[in-house]
Amino acid sequence: MQNLRVNRVAPGTLLAKIFFLAAAALLFIVILVGCGGSGASSSAPWPTFVDGSVSDTDREAAFTALESLFQNVHGQKDAASQIVAKMKTMKQFARVEVSKSGDAVGWFTDGQMCACLTSDPDEGAQPSAARPTIANQARPADLPAAPTAYLMNAFEPARPDATGAIAGPLTAHGYNVVMLSGLVNDYKQITNAGLLFIHAHGVISQDKNNFERFWYSTSESPTVQKNKVDYQAYWNKGTIATGIADEVQADGSVKTVRKYCVSDQFLHDSGMSFAKNAIWLSQACSSYNPYILKAALDPTSGFPGVAVYGGWTLPERSAESTATTSFMFDRLLGLNQVAPVDPDNPPPTDFTKLTSLLADNTRPVGGLPYDVSVTKDGQSMYRLSTGADTNVPTIIPVITGTDVDATAETLTLSGMFGAPEGSVTIGGTPLAVHTWRETSIVVDKPSDPSGKLVVRSLGGSSSSGYLLSNPYDYTALTLSISPPGGSMDQTEKKTFSVSATTGTIPDGATYRWSLTGKGKLSGGNPVVTSTNSITYTAPSANSTDVLKVEVLNSSKSVAGSATTTIAVGDLRFGYTVSGDVSGENIPPLSDGTFSEPFYLSLHVAASGSDGALAEFVNTDTSLTFQLVATLSSGGRFSTGQTFSYGSNKVGTFHFLPGKDHSNYIFLASSGSMQITKVKDNGDGTFTIGFSATATDFKGCTIAGGGSFSFHYTYDTVN
Repeated sequence: MQNLRVNRVAPGTLLAKIFFLAAAALLFIVILVGCGGSGASSSAPWPTFVDGSVSDTDREAAFTALESLFQNVHGQKDAASQIVAKMKTMKQFARVEVSKSGDAVGWFTDGQMCACLTSDPDEGAQPSAARPTIANQARPADLPAAPTAYLMNAFEPARPDATGAIAGPLTAHGYNVVMLSGLVNDYKQITNAGLLFIHAHGVISQDKNNFERFWYSTSESPTVQKNKVDYQAYWNKGTIATGIADEVQADGSVKTVRKYCVSDQFLHDSGMSFAKNAIWLSQACSSYNPYILKAALDPTSGFPGVAVYGGWTLPERSAESTATTSFMFDRLLGLNQVAPVDPDNPPPTDFTKLTSLLADNTRPVGGLPYDVSVTKDGQSMYRLSTGADTNVPTIIPVITGTDVDATAETLTLSGMFGAPEGSVTIGGTPLAVHTWRETSIVVDKPSDPSGKLVVRSLGGSSSSGYLLSNPYDYTALTLSISPPGGSMDQTEKKTFSVSATTGTIPDGATYRWSLTGKGKLSGGNPVVTSTNSITYTAPSANSTDVLKVEVLNSSKSVAGSATTTIAVGDLRFGYTVSGDVSGENIPPLSDGTFSEPFYLSLHVAASGSDGALAEFVNTDTSLTFQLVATLSSGGRFSTGQTFSYGSNKVGTFHFLPGKDHSNYIFLASSGSMQITKVKDNGDGTFTIGFSATATDFKGCTIAGGGSFSFHYTYDTVN
């Protein structure tokens, strides 16, 4: 078994493996010292108990006397010692002591145990002390193999409790949640548990056979009938006891009551069972101790399947520990709703990181770290341990990031997914799974540009199908090159950069630039850069060049690409086509240039506006593009001026491809055009450089750039 409790250490500190016996010995010492001496058991010889030696009347009289004293002394620092002193004067008891958990415990002469839960704290908090650091060794990881979560609250309704609040999020992530009220026989219902959470009193004490045990309180009150009929076998074996404790009523008053307590041996005898890689978390006083750890995680005597156990080292305050429970499940489920809210909205955490989160974040009330509760018995710490041969880092599948391979048309999800293959959906639509590993899944690249990715893991059936991951917002990576290519003069230099229009460029990305045409790139062609920019030098002759950039992720796969057309010299035009071209008659489907002469057809004047129409023709192929830009009446072009895709409105443009000038295709969706230069030719004409894109409803995009010359004639055509 391995202890995962860590001090406030730098992020990324790994946790090293320790074995159960070492942890048990360490905890035994911590518990004895932490209780300030009140936890030391008596060294007197263990008595011989005699069945039938205590009558029901005598036992009831003892309980009544202890309840009366408990009401008067509970909360006092020496309450346990006072009750033990009283027990020593009572003939019904054969042995009494202050237990290792700080509770007053007595054994009747017939062996039945009574525990007065004096360790249940009610004092103010004190400053926290330093905590030990224990490291971890990495091992293959998996997830709980069954999606049933049992949440038990054995306390009265008026006491703070988180089970109701965490039930909903667990259900939303695919767990079948079973709520238990903490009755004795509730433990018999816990079968094939993937997750077990218990909120109850906790006691460390020997059973009638002098074996050290950990005991949970129940919500069930003892009766003579139950003792003699329903639970007689448990009494005979010494796995059930009577506890005396305070119960907070709805009106705020406190009532002293009796409750059954059950030992870790009772849990084994009840038939309670766990699925492989199960998680067991306790919110109970002194619930992290060698006895429950051995009962839960020991490979020979523990529960098969339990991989993670968590609890408190000493008595703790219910309000503080409930806040810790809420914070812990909030972070394990990736909700990020419990203060302090992380502005980065991180994905669900794993247990290793959880220990640091508990230590490094403080409760809004009281100001103590979430892993600390301080009472008269000392500083109680919340700790986690794992089985020696298991590693279950999370309670749900977790998506932490995505990488696209644009060449292979695949998407890689990173995170924690467990070994058994499940499924991946985006917006509820399944994606074909290529490979499934514990920390990565490769699926088909989604056809949708955005949506919520969800991993369904484990293969265990539940009301929701499987355990569900956090929904991960996916946005396809689309890139743009800036400034748009447009028109450049011969020998001109310009620096181009690439950025994400949608999605996010992967961390650690590199950029592969390539050029088709007569120009040059700084560093060679192709060239890979660590920054997102490149310098281009235009040739000393007219040319239509195409600049392309591919963004490479950390595995050197192409995450996305973009191109821009650079028309060098006057009266040039070029374009590229990308995306879904099905149903479109846009030739050619690769890079196309128009180097033959083209002409400005005419100026169109409409009501309040003027349209500059340029028609570009490649005489070798009859391929034709028409560009119409609409200005205000009498308006002029200017460098940096932008136009949106539209019709017959000032500030809009059309970008129309066709096989010839009589067969144009209207891309009636979206796009933009930018004026990249305006040149006065000195003869009454002007040359305009531009860059434009147009996209249809299916995502087919044409990107082009070039230049044309014209007169500002403002002719009127009806």
